[in-house]
Amino acid sequence: MSAPEPGEKREPPLRSLDDLQEFEDEFSSAGAEAPKRSARGSGAGAQSHDQLEKKYRAMLEVSANITSTLDLSDLLSQILDGVLTVTGCERALLMLKESDGTFSMHMGRSKDGTEWRQEALWISRTVVERVVATGQPLVESDILAADDLKDIGSIHERNIRSAFCFPLRYKGDMVGVIYADSSFVVPQVLETDHSILSAFGSLAAVAIENARRHGELESTRETLEEQNLSLHKQLGVQFIDSGMVSENKIMHEVFETVRRIAPHDINVLVHGASGTGKELLARAIHDKSPRRDGPFVAVNCAGIPQGLVESALFGHRKGSFTGAVADKPGHFEIADGGTLFLDEIGDMPLEMQPKILRAVQEGEIQRVGEESRVRKVNVRIICATHRDLSALIEEGTFRADLYYRLNEAYISLPPLRDRREDIVPLAEFFLRKYHQGKGGPLPRLSDDAKRFLMGAVWEGNVRQLQSAVNFGIAFQDNDHVIHAADLRRFFEQGDGGQKAPEAGPLKAQMREFEEGIIRRVLAANEFNMTATAKELGISRQQLYNKVRDFEIKTRRGR
Repeated sequence: MSAPEPGEKREPPLRSLDDLQEFEDEFSSAGAEAPKRSARGSGAGAQSHDQLEKKYRAMLEVSANITSTLDLSDLLSQILDGVLTVTGCERALLMLKESDGTFSMHMGRSKDGTEWRQEALWISRTVVERVVATGQPLVESDILAADDLKDIGSIHERNIRSAFCFPLRYKGDMVGVIYADSSFVVPQVLETDHSILSAFGSLAAVAIENARRHGELESTRETLEEQNLSLHKQLGVQFIDSGMVSENKIMHEVFETVRRIAPHDINVLVHGASGTGKELLARAIHDKSPRRDGPFVAVNCAGIPQGLVESALFGHRKGSFTGAVADKPGHFEIADGGTLFLDEIGDMPLEMQPKILRAVQEGEIQRVGEESRVRKVNVRIICATHRDLSALIEEGTFRADLYYRLNEAYISLPPLRDRREDIVPLAEFFLRKYHQGKGGPLPRLSDDAKRFLMGAVWEGNVRQLQSAVNFGIAFQDNDHVIHAADLRRFFEQGDGGQKAPEAGPLKAQMREFEEGIIRRVLAANEFNMTATAKELGISRQQLYNKVRDFEIKTRRGR
């Protein structure tokens, strides 16, 4: 079978669970009749009740194994073991239908475990060809007693006395055949054997198709991964996490720092403007650390109302303040055993900083209203800020001892304007990410769109670029090509364009510039005040004040 073409939908492995259950039921039903039919059998060649019961139990075990095996080689081996057990033959082989309609051998072996090679097959091809042509099983415990087979040349040349061959069907199509033979007469085959083999063949066919599909999907996945890595090597692109793609030398150094510090349980301070990917970087550190299986808890310190900071971080006891209707753990407890990401740590109130220091340094916290009990926590702290903490220390609004505990490793993320070589690769990455799982042609950027992106002013950095790409996908004219005009509309929405403020007093220019940024970020976040405040690096209250000051409408059409 060939690998799927790009965009072609293929059935996932094990889609036919209903089929498997149906055939398992059929197989169990066939086996359940074994004692009854054995009792009705007669003659010297008839199988005993114990023999038939032994066969049935062996086949049940094989059937249970093959329904959970996705490795094709292991699966075929188990199927042949089952066939040799039930038939009592010396040899067995399994042929599968190829994409060109021919049948070829995939595995053959003797009862002693010796594997066959294609060129050394001692089989009756006439028997196989008859089953392929008619689609009907052929079961002969003494082939020389069969008038239509006893005179076939290969039967005598290869000393074949017993032969079994039956088709493997999947959804009405023959996908393979199983063949077994022996140089001696096997015990008389009862109707029960025939029923068990037919049911087992149906079950085996479903399992084989699932294993083949699984192999195709794995092969396709590996090919795509190799192509992806090869392409990134050709472009000089590195990446460590979703959304963190770069050709930039400084970012490559950042990625290397992440790889080095992630395995070590040290605190990290990340500095960067809003939208540069500070939380993505923190997640990458967590995912590559020994704490990867623990929780990752992200907290925007600027977004917590000042009176609720202690409760949010450390939790509270029921009744400790108005609204505390139940005991509640804080972010430090929730992150126990994992990583706590404190975004905009520079906005942490000064009076809370000693308690943060105690939690970081001693691993001890106390819930609000629970002064008599100290709780132990084990968290790794990653902090981020867009502010100059050294300047805040000089101003007396940030503690130096806390700064040094948080700054065990320091990473600075450059703004997008300083890594313009990343703009187009990032945009194309976001195109693929947005399109993933949606089907249809992958949208692409026209040359004029790439030039527009390279010339744009990205105050919102990578986050704003992603919003622009998503906007361009939505507004392109169904030709699956994003043009500069599509992207220009993104910057024109909300009266926040790319143009510089007109000449005038510096204060007025600054005000106009600030208003334009706020309008753009609000529109990009669909007027979500919390998300906008986080992207701008200010508190919600500060944002509300500025929105009122600039008389910005906070809902479309209102």
